[in-house]
Amino acid sequence: MKRTFSAICLFVLLVVAMSFMQGCRTEKGDNLQVVCILDLTRSIDPESQKQAFDALKDVVKGLKRGDSLCIIPITSDAATQAQGNIYRIQISKQRKAYDADLKEVLLQLEKSLENLQESAQTYNKSDVLGTISIAAEEFSNTSLNGSTKSNTNKIVIILSDFIQDNSQYNFKKEEKLSNEQSSKELAYKLADSDAISLCGTKVYLGLLRSTDMKNLSQKRQMDIKNFWIQYFNKQGASNVYMSTDGPGKLSQLFANSNN
Repeated sequence: MKRTFSAICLFVLLVVAMSFMQGCRTEKGDNLQVVCILDLTRSIDPESQKQAFDALKDVVKGLKRGDSLCIIPITSDAATQAQGNIYRIQISKQRKAYDADLKEVLLQLEKSLENLQESAQTYNKSDVLGTISIAAEEFSNTSLNGSTKSNTNKIVIILSDFIQDNSQYNFKKEEKLSNEQSSKELAYKLADSDAISLCGTKVYLGLLRSTDMKNLSQKRQMDIKNFWIQYFNKQGASNVYMSTDGPGKLSQLFANSNN
């Protein structure tokens, strides 16, 4: 019976993954507006963080003309520390000779990632919720090379341990994350209170190893995962996919989505 249940769970995960991959571009010629949230807090395992940066390079390779990428770091306080650390890359629809513009984009990305890596492991707290609010602003305020909502597919990528830890909420100790029902109620409450909307957005949640996550019980880890899935569903996301192998699965998803 347990073996049958595990097989069913695996099948469901595969279906969700395929849906995410095949749905990145709903029609030929559609543009992608990708917002990537990367955890730079001290608790993230350095090697896992390095893998996350490498995965971002694969994301860029999967972008096409008219697409854009915005990278936002998770810091201790999104409202005060994100400014000046947000990097935006847009790929022009107009091709330059020898694709010189694409080479410029790659160089720009490498420099941006180097700057981000220099500031990694310097933040003691983790404001995941605040960073998500900034990401939502990108979708509401940005015009993608003249594209409109009808031909732009919105994707949010988050690479993190997803442990909110600031003066308001500490997911390592939060009592409302003690079971599945209370986690859902908290997710709905925060989603309703946030003045943001991710309606129609595809959301990829990629886990990164961290010392904080390692010290949590399996039950607490599951309640945190359940919180985020419920939170993004309530925000109107069209697809929410969570992977334990955050960087590894991300590279695979973007490679397949453009074939």
